[in-house]
Amino acid sequence: MTESSAGRLAQDRALILAGGDLNPGGDEGQLLQGPWRHIICADGGARHARALGLRPTLLIGDMDSIDPGTREVYRDVPTLDLPEAQDKTDSQLAVEWALEHGAGSIVIAGGLGSRFDHSLANAQLLACLDRRGVTGVVTDGRQAVYLLTRELTLPGPPGRLVSVIPLGDVRGLRLKGLRWELDGIDLVVGETRTISNEFTGKAAHFALAAGMALVVTGPLKKEENSSGRVEGS
Repeated sequence: MTESSAGRLAQDRALILAGGDLNPGGDEGQLLQGPWRHIICADGGARHARALGLRPTLLIGDMDSIDPGTREVYRDVPTLDLPEAQDKTDSQLAVEWALEHGAGSIVIAGGLGSRFDHSLANAQLLACLDRRGVTGVVTDGRQAVYLLTRELTLPGPPGRLVSVIPLGDVRGLRLKGLRWELDGIDLVVGETRTISNEFTGKAAHFALAAGMALVVTGPLKKEENSSGRVEGS
């Protein structure tokens, strides 16, 4: 990649800060590294921008989750105020704004947390990005969620966990560079065969012949203690 093309790529990146959990020091904290063309805070996600020392491009939402101190810090940041009752989440509206303003790659940080419905909806926003030809990832800093429709290559240290979750029936799933490799298997919704695989320290390659799946990277595998019990399990 040339210096000029790398610069254009950086200019196309957008960071969306949602209101879920975010641990910048976690295993996937590198996903929060800029530079960013846009930083969009979805309501309460502004607290993450403040903690990271970032100045948002835009605040978006009905502002029911942002604390007064953070609102005051960002009083001069443009705000897209929304009614409390709406038919889309703040995160989706932030994604749509980023797409309208030229984003070619989007990180949804703080997109996972205690609300399973919001976490799942944020993960499924990756399909919206894919339809527009835009790459994306959802993270809480500890884990990350990617969409697999054709091919995906990810690095990972030895022992980091990774799972593949089918969104509907998938055909021809191939996994290379992981502890357990697969060569062209079919999966249906509800199968758990591809949960808790492991990176081996080299780039892992994921591919599908047809269908759609989520690839979820997790923490490093817990080590066994002297009794053989896995700590933290």
